[in-house]
Amino acid sequence: MQEISPEIIGKYKQLCRLLISYNDFKHAADVAHFYIKGDYEVDRVEWDGDDYFEKRTIGEALNCAIIVAYARPFSGNDKAASFKIPDLPKRYFKQLDEKGRKAHELIIERRNFQMAHSDSRAWELVPQVLEIGNGKNVLIPVHEDTRAPLSKDTIQTLISNCDIFMDAIIEARKDLEEQLQEYLPKVQISDSEDG
Repeated sequence: MQEISPEIIGKYKQLCRLLISYNDFKHAADVAHFYIKGDYEVDRVEWDGDDYFEKRTIGEALNCAIIVAYARPFSGNDKAASFKIPDLPKRYFKQLDEKGRKAHELIIERRNFQMAHSDSRAWELVPQVLEIGNGKNVLIPVHEDTRAPLSKDTIQTLISNCDIFMDAIIEARKDLEEQLQEYLPKVQISDSEDG
């Protein structure tokens, strides 16, 4: 059996990250399209309509899914894995224009401080006591709206970023696939299930 060189192992890991990242960007873009099409953006100040809380909750969930899926390729994956697949290289990020980079940075920040973790810096929580009279008080946790969705403009830019990343991944895959053909497992497709 032929020993596989560290260079080939590195290329195999790159290919795996590209395949995984493509699916993450596709998921983020698909959910973003659904969010926009479903008009889940609500005015978070004006509680209006019979379906306000339903739309707000679904919108927040979709927003979280968009952010988490988009950020996965850049999020320090496989930290505990013995066969670590590296994150998507930063050269992909460099393909974005200034608007795309700003949206990217905002999305990664939202993921890190609001979606994947309940970072106290994002919450800016200040518990306050509301005096309601007759010696009765109520604790009110005043805080930032950490689940506030991305703007439609930012979501459109995210979709554009996903398209740019997916196109770049398709191009990068071509060369790696060719170089790794002889090292990948082969699967036969038969004309019949009988054999």
